[in-house]
Amino acid sequence: MCEPSITRGSQRLGRPQSLAQPNALQVARKTRAAFKPVLLNADDLAAVAAVTLTAQQHEDALTNNPQNARHANKACCILNKGSDFFRQGAPRVLAKMAGFAIATAEAEGWSSLLGVGPARALRVRTVEHWTYAVGGGLVDDAHYDGG
Repeated sequence: MCEPSITRGSQRLGRPQSLAQPNALQVARKTRAAFKPVLLNADDLAAVAAVTLTAQQHEDALTNNPQNARHANKACCILNKGSDFFRQGAPRVLAKMAGFAIATAEAEGWSSLLGVGPARALRVRTVEHWTYAVGGGLVDDAHYDGG
């Protein structure tokens, strides 16, 4: 589930060569995090909520994401697996998120840094919607996804 992969168009390329190298993730960890206040507006957030509800109506939390069995006071709903409810229900939000990621990758030189090709050719690998209860959160300060 956390296996890194890159896609170009609809072609899944699998694990990028550069991420298989021992230093690539360490290099990535040294880059600055990207943040854009108000990337998504109220209509975008409503679209995400609707897509989340649709995904939850089609699969229970463990079928959608087996890693939820290990989560305490939080759950992750993957919105773009199977029927890709996210692409169907929130294409404008997807375009905004991908556009921000691509622009940031190009501005920061992340693609060349990791040797994964031009940033504009990259596509969204996973879209996660997290729900937290009291006591839930990202409890590992050194957490990094492998993809």
